[in-house]
Amino acid sequence: MAILKNTRSKLQSFLWVSLVLPLILSSVEVIGDESSSGFDFSAFRALPVAERINVILTVLDARDAALQNIEYTVLETYVNVNKKDGTRRYMYKSLNQLRRRDQKLWLHVQEFESHKPDGKLHEDSVQNWDGKIGRRLTLPPYTGEPEAIGQINPKVFNSFIYHRFLAITGLRLKVIDEQFPMTRWLRDVLQEGAKLDATDSVRRGVNCLKLTVDRLGWRRELWLDPARGFMPVQFDQVYGDKTMEWLMEVLEADQHAGVWFPRIASGINTGTSDKEIGESKFEVQNFKVGAVRETDLEVVFPIGTSVVDSVRNIGYTMLPDGKFKLTALAVPEAAVVFEPPVNNIVDHVDAGTVKTFIKTPLLPYVPPPPLNRSRGVLRAVFYGVNALLVLIALWWNSRRVRRVAKAK
Repeated sequence: MAILKNTRSKLQSFLWVSLVLPLILSSVEVIGDESSSGFDFSAFRALPVAERINVILTVLDARDAALQNIEYTVLETYVNVNKKDGTRRYMYKSLNQLRRRDQKLWLHVQEFESHKPDGKLHEDSVQNWDGKIGRRLTLPPYTGEPEAIGQINPKVFNSFIYHRFLAITGLRLKVIDEQFPMTRWLRDVLQEGAKLDATDSVRRGVNCLKLTVDRLGWRRELWLDPARGFMPVQFDQVYGDKTMEWLMEVLEADQHAGVWFPRIASGINTGTSDKEIGESKFEVQNFKVGAVRETDLEVVFPIGTSVVDSVRNIGYTMLPDGKFKLTALAVPEAAVVFEPPVNNIVDHVDAGTVKTFIKTPLLPYVPPPPLNRSRGVLRAVFYGVNALLVLIALWWNSRRVRRVAKAK
């Protein structure tokens, strides 16, 4: 049995080295030639399913490596389309500038007033994520406060999670309310027992590779174009019998420094019970490869910023003289408040400062007891009668004054 297993392992390695690797290399050599990808689809079909999946994971890894240092700006415009009559209703637009260096991310988000095509800017923030800790800065007037607001978070900020364009790039995938690197998520769900399949199919007249993932009621289909460096060209996410669906595709793409990247993409978001279809249009501007420096990913808090540090569970304000004013930090989900010491002005914030905070229970809000309706009615009648008597007295007194004046 051991001999059979060893023989099978050697056969799989032989197939990988002799068939799969040359296919990938040959396709890379003809990047830019859309008429022929150079990919041997016949040899791909002859591989076992597990090896075909490995082929797709490998080319996704290669594409991820090619996009380790990128920067782009994308304008997303979102409209709702009525399913019955096709009328279009403008919803919002946002401008997102993303930088990536290795696994570190930086994102500048500008969101404009909803329901107004010429709406003014109403949110402007900058955030980053290094895989463990994120920093976010929002400046007034978009904070709703007179000072800037800084946040330090152990989880990736929602601005990254809802930057949906990342999915069609093949870089990161939103799953429920979390976001993961695409290839890492694929390997994780494969180990967890999700059903994956890898095939080839013709899409819009072009031979593509298609990876299908069935997991927890969701079906996800990712289409890759070997003729354009295995760029994802379509990504469909459908739950159940189209109860929910989010469909994305690349409409136009350009090549930059040997890397293919979308220039225009679209997204459709809807469900069986929805009366409207949500349509997104993504227009990419200023795509660059290899220009991002480490300092370009920093989020620096200016003097006067009120900082909420959810990593160390402390709050503080950065004062003009370089000192810090420690402030309380409430954690509602844990029902606690971290209170600063009495002497809350310090020269620096470090591990020792954190120890000076005291954790106390967050007391729930207790609403005042409801008024007794019968007493309330009686009280209203009492005050109403008294008010009426006062008015009558004033009226009577004014008449008496007029009579006296007339008699004189």
